[in-house]
Formats: sequence, structure tokens, C-alpha cells
Amino acid sequence: MCAADPQEDIQSRVRQLQDRFHSGFLEAVSTTAPTSQFEQTVRQRYAVALSLYYRVMESMLKSEEERLSTSDFTSLLSSDAFHTALLACSVEVVLAVYRSASGKLLARDLATEFSFPWVLQVFNLSPFNFVKVLESFIKAEPQLTVDIVKHLQLTEHRILEELAWHKGSPVFELLHQSVLLTPTRPHQANPTQLFLSPRSPELRTSSSYPLALFLGKVSRLAHSRMLQLCRYLDISADVQQKIWACLEHVINHRSELLMDRHLDQIIMCCIYAICKILLEKEVKFKSIVAVYRRMPHATQEVYKNVLLSDSKTDSIITFYNQVFMQLLKAHILQYYSASSSRTATSPTSSANVNNSASPHTPYTPSHKLLASPMYTVPGHMNFYVSPMTDSPFKIPESPTLTPTTRRLQTYTVRVGERLGSADKLKAINEAIRMSPASTTTRTSFPGGSTSHTPKSQKRLQFDQPSEESAAKKSAPSVVSNTGTLSKLISVIASERQQPPSSCCDNHDKDDN
Repeated sequence: MCAADPQEDIQSRVRQLQDRFHSGFLEAVSTTAPTSQFEQTVRQRYAVALSLYYRVMESMLKSEEERLSTSDFTSLLSSDAFHTALLACSVEVVLAVYRSASGKLLARDLATEFSFPWVLQVFNLSPFNFVKVLESFIKAEPQLTVDIVKHLQLTEHRILEELAWHKGSPVFELLHQSVLLTPTRPHQANPTQLFLSPRSPELRTSSSYPLALFLGKVSRLAHSRMLQLCRYLDISADVQQKIWACLEHVINHRSELLMDRHLDQIIMCCIYAICKILLEKEVKFKSIVAVYRRMPHATQEVYKNVLLSDSKTDSIITFYNQVFMQLLKAHILQYYSASSSRTATSPTSSANVNNSASPHTPYTPSHKLLASPMYTVPGHMNFYVSPMTDSPFKIPESPTLTPTTRRLQTYTVRVGERLGSADKLKAINEAIRMSPASTTTRTSFPGGSTSHTPKSQKRLQFDQPSEESAAKKSAPSVVSNTGTLSKLISVIASERQQPPSSCCDNHDKDDN
């Protein structure tokens, strides 16, 4: 029994939301047919959703009454966010049921127009408030089919990974206001704790519990996806723990990195950064992206268009260099310090890590991270250059990078390869002479010897090259005999002082 009758407010709110649904629905279908044909359909859909809304609300109240031993839910029933979220969830279920039953919505292919988060836009509801009611909704309605439950779970994942992190989301306001607490039972959610300000000693502020529950769900989703990527990349359990510690740090203490970005972007950056400082064998960003593309939820927008600042976007590698690494480089290097302190007494480990360092210089992360594979060509968007593998030349240093920043910088795309033995060179030359067509140019040396140099740099791209483009790929640099090797190196050294003749756009192809 409520202290005040909320019935009038509930009915008034239901009518307002009905008007929004009616106008939004007709606007969506107006481009395909006269809206008069859908008037009855709109009323029927909303009536079904309204019936589900009342039934689920009644089930929730009974469950709360048993849990709290009280029947006064005046505060809960007066919450506008609770009712709007509950009705929006009911509408989403009804629209999903009709899509599932007919394969098409309203006998027309309007799935895109009415797909989630359309209902949030129509009801002007934040994704954060919507996700707070989802778990309770599923528990309160046992008649939901397996497909609908799965649909709601995927909807929750979309909110946790991206929608709730849009600029202006209540999440960021709560992060600044709240004392973050871990819920006593993080696997349980109930509307009373999520939509009210309970005077429970375990909750220090009104917003601590819903925020902690939300971040707990984000963490579980992030941990699950991180483990999937690490298994595909064959990363050891010890390194996985460091990656997870870094990822958890971002979610709980550097959440500004998630604003207007995707959770998967942060996961991939954490994997690359930790592997770069802890593993002898480099895990390339291209490999991480290739594995990510195999995930069922992956989209190319996640790694091709990442927010840098304001409305400027670029690839995930540029985001890592210019944003992620700049904010977290000190934190990331702590994992190397902790790891090196545990392995300092191992002669085998010391010998391995010092293999590429000077005999008189202790091994530091800079020896490995300086050779990291990518930097951006200034003034050329989506163009990248990288050092030669085992090159005798130094990586060009940028005056804008500090030594610490350069350690974590990532580079991609080789501009040259180490020349092999005389036998290998002869075999390569023979293969080139036998090929029907050559895409290389020749460089003459005094004495009549010649060498082949590629027309363009190796292409950096996340997409798999087509057979046609692979057939047209330039041949590697070769020389005709070992006597011209020193001359070739001197020519390469002189050419290195000039701007690169060509570079390649790293994502000008769409996924197949």
C-alpha cells in the first residue's frame, strides 16, 4: 500500500510516451508508404507493449515486497526514469518479437529504422538508465523466449561497450560525484537499489550502487573479450594478468579514455602496450586487429575510426600513439619494472634481454620499445613509415617526442629488409628474371651492375589483400652479386635523406 497514489502520474506518463512512440513510428515509415496505412499498427504495437509493461511492473513489485518485507513503493513508483526505462524495454521486446516472427517488420524491410537504440531516441532515455532495468526485466518475465533473452543481452552489451560512454552520459557525472563501492552482491540487481537512494549502511551515496554495478558489468564483458583475444594470440596467463590489470585501471580510473569510444579499442591498446614491454617476441598491432576481426561482434569501424580529439578520427594505431600512450605511459612502464624486478636474479633472462643492448649498458624498455613498429608521417593522414628490420640506419627521431614517449611509440610498415646471402640473392634474381612481368625499377652502378628497388613502400592495411593486388605487389630489393652490396647500401643511405617517394594508405579498402 503506497503512501501516495501514483496511478494518475503513471497514466499521464504512459500517454506522453504513447504520443512519442506514435509520432516516431510514423516518421520512420513515412518514407516507404502513406502513414495512414500504419495508424492501426502503431496502436496495436503500443497496446501490446503497455500490457507487458504493467505485467512486468507487477511482478517486480511482488519480488521487492518479498525481499524487503514492505508494500510501500511510493518512491520507486514516482521515479520517471524507472517507468520510462521499463516501458522502453517492453517496446523493444515487442518490436523484436514481430521481427523474429515475420522476418520483416510490418511486412516491409524496416529492421534498420526500428533497431536498437531507436526506442531510446524516441523516449529520450539514456542508455545507462535503460540498462539498469534489463536484468530485473528478464527475471520478472519468465515467458520470454530464448531468442528474446539473447537479444536483450546483446542490447546490454552494446550499451556497456559503447552507448553508455557517449559524451553527456550520466555515467561520467556519477563518476565525478560518487564514492565507488563494490556491491555486496554484484550479480544481483533490483530496481529499488538502482533507481532510488536507499538508506543502507553499505551504500555511502545514492549513486554508488548503480554505478558500481554498471562498472562491474563493463569489467566482466571486457575481461571476457580480452581472454578471447589473448587465447587467439597465444599470450601466457602471466601476461594476461598484467593486461587485465591495465584494462581494469582504465575502466575504473581513466574512464575519460572511453568517452565517445568503444571498449574494444581500449582492450586492443592494453594488449599491445603490455605485450610490447613484457614479451621478447613482438605482438604486432596488425596481428591483434586480424584476430579481433574474427570475433562475432567485431566491426571495422572499431579499428578504422577512433576518436582522437573533438570530431577528428583516425586508425586505432594513431589513437594509441597520440592519446592512449600519452596518458598511460607511466602506468604501463610500471608493469615492466615489476616484471624486471622479479627476473633480475635469473642469468638466463638477463642474457636474453641484454642480447641487443650494449655490454656496458643495462637493458631497459627503450631498447625494445624504440624498435616498435610505427610512426605517422607528419602532414599525411593515414600514412605510416617504419624502420628497417635489423637496419644499419637509425630510426628518424621526432623533436616532439620525449625519450619516454618514444619507448611506447608504435611503428608499422617496413621500408626495407636485410639483404640475404649471395645464394639467396641469386635465387631471387633468377625468380625475377623468370617472372612474366616486373613492377620494379632498376638502379645502375659504375661497372655495369644493377639492383632492383621497389616502386612503393610496403602497404599497411588491416584488410586482407585481394589476390589481384597481391599479384601486383612489388618485388623485394635485390642485387645481382655480393660485390655491389656496399654500393647499394651507400645509395640507400643517400636516398634516405630524401622524402619517401611513396607511401600507402592503410585503410582505403573495405572489408570483404
